[in-house]
Amino acid sequence: MFRILAIGIETFSGILVVFFILALFQILIEKDKVSIEHKIVTFIYTFFVVAIFAATGVPSFHSLHFDVTINYIPFYYVVGNFIQYLLNLILFVPFGFLLPTLWTKYQTSKRTIFTGFGLSLLIEISQLFCYRTTDIDDLIMNTLGTTLGFMLFKIFSKKKPELIKEICLTEDVSNDKIIKLEGTILFVIIILVMFFIQPAIASKIWSIIL
Repeated sequence: MFRILAIGIETFSGILVVFFILALFQILIEKDKVSIEHKIVTFIYTFFVVAIFAATGVPSFHSLHFDVTINYIPFYYVVGNFIQYLLNLILFVPFGFLLPTLWTKYQTSKRTIFTGFGLSLLIEISQLFCYRTTDIDDLIMNTLGTTLGFMLFKIFSKKKPELIKEICLTEDVSNDKIIKLEGTILFVIIILVMFFIQPAIASKIWSIIL
């Protein structure tokens, strides 16, 4: 129960700032150039990415500490830790589903799965700088979760092609290069907020609760 509360507070602390920046971006930059459906789903996607960072416990600027603990043997702990494996799988399913839903350039399995793998690898490397284990099993399960999410997207897109068309930002939706880089800009914003700003907000919330 405490772990769920902790993830909730860490996620809430991050989305407070990220949502505010995203809203400004949509109002000032995207304006009416992007569909309302795309804007709404972008908020959902942002929530899940922030939740991934919160749940995996990536380090912040004031908690950096080089601590090498690595599990490089696949599925060594699967028997006694099956639930954790399942949670790692589920954690990345929304990412694999929402990425191609929002941007056409991710509507190929190769690009989406590679991006999920890259995000998971980034997280595992970052855990070398905090008191967590860098685990090949997490990398495998996160990538499988992304793959499952992409498979669900393919099924959903066949059943609801018009809805996907309304949500998805195509390459020719606008000549504005900033809008075309929306996904990259958003990801950079999330990393910066979670590394520099979110820890201070989370600390304030914890001081109120405790």
